[in-house]
Amino acid sequence: MCRFTRIPLEVAKGSWVDDCLRLLWITAETDEDSLVVTITQGNRCFTMRSDDVFDRTSGGWKRRSGLRGGSAGGVGDCGCKVE
Repeated sequence: MCRFTRIPLEVAKGSWVDDCLRLLWITAETDEDSLVVTITQGNRCFTMRSDDVFDRTSGGWKRRSGLRGGSAGGVGDCGCKVE
């Protein structure tokens, strides 16, 4: 079971660098009549991101069909333990 704890931004920034804290963060951006929701998780060594795009229609918000966007990246031997 995963446990999520909301922490202050300054604590997250410090722990990200100093302690390899693993974070989950969500962003939402609008552009005209679309909404992009991005979910990112990871630590300073490795992150994974997924993007979902929603379009405003007369019937409400609809998720764009097709493949989801996303990416993964990291650096080798950066000092954080692998989970």
